[in-house]
Amino acid sequence: MPSNRSRPTLHERFSVAYLRAAKLRRDRFSGGAKDYYEGYFSDAHVVRYKNDFLMQLRRQEIVAALGALPKGASVADIGCGGGDVLEALPSGLRPMGVDYSVHSLQLCRRNIRSTDATFTNASVYSLPFVSDCLDAVICLEVLEHLEDDIGAALEIARILRPGGLLVVSVPGSYYFSDYLQLTGHYRHYTQASLRDLLEKAGLHLDRPLQHYPRLNAVYLYVYALLAGLNLLGRIAFSNQRTLYDRRLPIVGVPLYSIFSNFILRPFAEKEYRSDSGTLPSATFQLARKPRS
Repeated sequence: MPSNRSRPTLHERFSVAYLRAAKLRRDRFSGGAKDYYEGYFSDAHVVRYKNDFLMQLRRQEIVAALGALPKGASVADIGCGGGDVLEALPSGLRPMGVDYSVHSLQLCRRNIRSTDATFTNASVYSLPFVSDCLDAVICLEVLEHLEDDIGAALEIARILRPGGLLVVSVPGSYYFSDYLQLTGHYRHYTQASLRDLLEKAGLHLDRPLQHYPRLNAVYLYVYALLAGLNLLGRIAFSNQRTLYDRRLPIVGVPLYSIFSNFILRPFAEKEYRSDSGTLPSATFQLARKPRS
């Protein structure tokens, strides 16, 4: 698929260079989707998604977007990964984890406390739900991994009840040709191309969700710095502490919490206030299935 723009920004060039470096010792996508995604998530991902500042902001936005759902409403997370979003949903909803990977579902079962949660191993192309049955679907960073994204969107639309909600997120950055091998991405999107895809499936964009584009840009460099410091800490102290529980010597304060509380959070609050209710073009959206 053509790139969103004719040329990438310097930030996007750094992003893909960082991704290439991160993938040096990891499996790459070679077309064998089942094997690739079976090992895609690990316990380390669960820790990261639970503690990562951007993921916390994303979960808050999803919970707010689904806040009007009545008690007992069914919410399926398609491509649920380690289950951090399902775990964040308010009590009273019926969370459903759906994933192509059996291993990811096992992670979900271990990390979700809700006794009402159900877990289903299925392909998004063939979801084992009757038509018009779910109140809401969450689909985050899934569509770009699918060769047939319109087929997936049609299947999601099929299982949503009339008036049902879809929280969808896809990457909106410049698409480099080696993204497919690095991460299994077939394409990236613009808000217009995402809208076109969903409308072909019979869904309509409702409103953009807060996605903090400026914070995301800054965060990459903060995260790279912290990851480098954590690596030095592992070498110096011969331990395997994660980025999130690495503490400053002597004072014992978690390094990540210092950055998140004193740098990232004020930055996020300033960006949120500056938006004044109008967000720029976004690929993190709330969509809806029409009632008729």
